[in-house]
Amino acid sequence: MMMKKSSPNRHLKSSSAKKNKGKGKAVETVAETLPKGGSRAKPRPWTKIEEEALVMAFVKSSTCPIIGNNQTGSSFWKATTERFNGIMEQGPMRDLDFVSGKWRKMSKAINTFSGYYNQIYTKPPSGSNDEDILNLALAKWDSKNSTSFPHLRAWNILKKENK
Repeated sequence: MMMKKSSPNRHLKSSSAKKNKGKGKAVETVAETLPKGGSRAKPRPWTKIEEEALVMAFVKSSTCPIIGNNQTGSSFWKATTERFNGIMEQGPMRDLDFVSGKWRKMSKAINTFSGYYNQIYTKPPSGSNDEDILNLALAKWDSKNSTSFPHLRAWNILKKENK
């Protein structure tokens, strides 16, 4: 009598969870957003209000007169995350990785737009006011990008800061 061999891995359960390694790879997920038949959840999108709160938390953490620039990167982002979650006292919290990741992505676009704005601001067209300069900077952004500038509310807070 010949016995049928069983697979050595038949008792192992397959796991669809993967660890995200490396910078910028983490994605915050919400269980209810799983697509039918899929195993990956969609990230919870950032609202304009959350972006504004992130900028306020970042500015407060980076201009703190008590600590100043005498802080490590991890302590800076911990303080920024705590301030952000304090400002956004309702709803789901964001963790340190998502706050710092969003800042890196958002600040790149804001810095590019600020460059356009400052270029026009330092040599404005004759008779132009602040609104005209902003509109020219937005038009320049539009001419170089496929989408309109997404972080105007955040930029309005940052434009007043030295950093």
